[in-house]
Amino acid sequence: MSALASLKRNWLFAALVLLCALTVFAAFVAPSEIGKMELELEASTAATRIGAELKGTRHPGRCVRALGSRAVSERHLREARL
Repeated sequence: MSALASLKRNWLFAALVLLCALTVFAAFVAPSEIGKMELELEASTAATRIGAELKGTRHPGRCVRALGSRAVSERHLREARL
């Protein structure tokens, strides 16, 4: 029996399998994409708030570099754990 004849005979089963495969794909891909979008939105909001707060400081560039420095952040984390 050819593949086309088999598909014509079992088209309902094939459609159901395809629907299940699409559902599983969406269940695994969509949450990660939504999570990325939420993180980007939160980062943008935080950057806006930090920028607004730093406008009144004398040297905003220094504050931004200090906040973005990984070594400073890691040192503070280590001190906080002790």
